[in-house]
Amino acid sequence: MTRTKRSAWTLAAGATFSVASALTAVIASPYLLRWLGADQFGAYRTLIDWFAVIAFLDFGVGGALMAALAQRIGRGDGQATSRVLAAGVRAYVRVAAIQVAAGLALVLAMPQVLPVPTLSAGTLRLAVAIGLLPLLLTPLLAFRALAEARQRGYLTWMLLTAQLLFTTALALTFARAGWGLIGLCAALAVAQVPTLLVLAWDGRRAYPPTHAAQPTAEDRQSLRTLSGPTFLHSLTDRLGLASDNMIVAWMLGPAAVAPFFLTQQLAMLAQAQLRGLSGATWAGLADLAARGHTPVLEKRLCELTGLVSSLGVAVLVPIAVYNRPFVTLWVGTDSYAGSLVTMLSCLNAWLLPLFALWGWVLLGTGHIRRWVPFAIAATTLNVVVSVAGTARLGVAGPLLGTAVANVAVSSWALPQVLERTFGTPARRLWHRALTPCRWGLPGALVTWAAATWAPPRTWASLVVMCGTSVAVLLLCWWRIELGVESRREWQQRLRATLPAWAHR
Repeated sequence: MTRTKRSAWTLAAGATFSVASALTAVIASPYLLRWLGADQFGAYRTLIDWFAVIAFLDFGVGGALMAALAQRIGRGDGQATSRVLAAGVRAYVRVAAIQVAAGLALVLAMPQVLPVPTLSAGTLRLAVAIGLLPLLLTPLLAFRALAEARQRGYLTWMLLTAQLLFTTALALTFARAGWGLIGLCAALAVAQVPTLLVLAWDGRRAYPPTHAAQPTAEDRQSLRTLSGPTFLHSLTDRLGLASDNMIVAWMLGPAAVAPFFLTQQLAMLAQAQLRGLSGATWAGLADLAARGHTPVLEKRLCELTGLVSSLGVAVLVPIAVYNRPFVTLWVGTDSYAGSLVTMLSCLNAWLLPLFALWGWVLLGTGHIRRWVPFAIAATTLNVVVSVAGTARLGVAGPLLGTAVANVAVSSWALPQVLERTFGTPARRLWHRALTPCRWGLPGALVTWAAATWAPPRTWASLVVMCGTSVAVLLLCWWRIELGVESRREWQQRLRATLPAWAHR
C-alpha cells in the first residue's frame, strides 16, 4: 500500500476508535457514576492517569524503537529491522522490571497519595495491584512499535477499539455486581492482554523470531542514543496531560475529578481524534525524511498543519457552545464544571494536536533531543501554574496551566526547532495553523447566537444543532480555505484510498 493509503486507513481506524470511545463514555459513565459514587468514579479516573505514568517509565525505549525501526524499514533492510526489534524486546525486559518495582511502590503509597473515604487502604492497594498486572507483558510492546513503524497503525487502532469495548463491557458487569474499584481495575487489566498477543503474532509473522536475531553493538547504541531524549519528551508529555486529574484529586478530593473529567469529555474526544492524525501520518513523514525528500516533507507537514487546525476549529467551536447542554442532558447539571473549564479544554484540544504533529516529526526522524529542553520548561511551567491555578480557581486550574505552557513555550519553541532541523519556516507553519480563523471566528459568533436564540433542550435538538454547526464549518473550510487545486488533490487522495469496487 502507498503511504497515503496506509495513513488514511490508520486515520479511519482511529476515527472508529474515537466514535466507540464517545459512545461507550456516553452510555457507561452515568451507570458507573450511579453504581460507584463520585468518590470511586473519580478515584478510577485518577488511577488510570497513575497507571499511564508508570507505563511511561520506559526510559524512552518505545519512541526510540519506533524511530530506529522506521529508519531501517524505510531503507528496506529486513535483517537490520529484525535485529533492532530483538534489541527492543530485550530492552523492554529491563524496563518491565523497573516498572514492576515502581508499581509495587505505588501500591504501598496509594492510600496516602489518593485517599478514598469510601474504601479501606487494603481494598485500594488491591485494586491498584490488579490494575498493574499487565506490566508483566511489557516486552510485547516492542511489537506495537513495529506495527507503528510499518505504517500499520490501523491494526493497532482496531485492536484498541476491541479492547475498549471489552473493557467497558467488563467494567459495567463488575460494577453492577458490586465489585467497585477492584472490578474496574480488573476489567482494565484483562482487556489489555489480547491486544498485546495479537500484535506480537502479527510482528513475528513479518520478521524472524526475535530470539533468532542477534543485535549488533550498533543496533543497541542506536536505541541508547535515542532513548534518553525520547524518554524525557514522553515523560514531560504524559506528566503535562496526566497530572491534571492528580492535582485535582490531591487538592480538591477525588469527588471533584468526576465533574472535571465529564465536562472535558467532548473536547478530549475531539483532541484524541485530532492527535490521531499525527499518529496516522508520522511514519510516512519519517519515511520521506529517510529518503531525503525534504521539500516534499515540508509541503506535507504544512498541509497536515492546515488540516489539523481546520478540523479542530470545525469540531471544537460547536463543542464550546453546546457543551453545557450536552453535560446537562448526559449526567445532570451538578456534573458540569463551568464555562471556564469548557473554554480552556477546547483551546488546549486545538493546540495540543498541532504540537503533537510537529513533535512526532522530530521523534520519528530521531531529532527529538533538540526539543527536550523546551519540553521540560513547558512541563515545569504547566505544573506550577496548575497548582497555583487550582488553589485560586478550583478545577479550571490544571487546564489554565496547560494553556499557559502551550502559549508561553510550545507555540514559538517547537516551530523554531523544526525550522532549524528541516528548514520549514516557522511563520509558514503558523500561517497555515491560523488561516481557519478567517471563517472560524465568524462561525463561532453565528453558532453562539443560534444556541442563545434557541437553546437545545432534548437530545434530538442538540444533535441536529451541533451537527449542523459542524457541517457548516466544514463546508466553510472546503469552500473558503481550500482552492480549486487543493480540493482536486484531496479528492484524488480520497479516491486513491478507497477500494477498487468503490470506484465503479
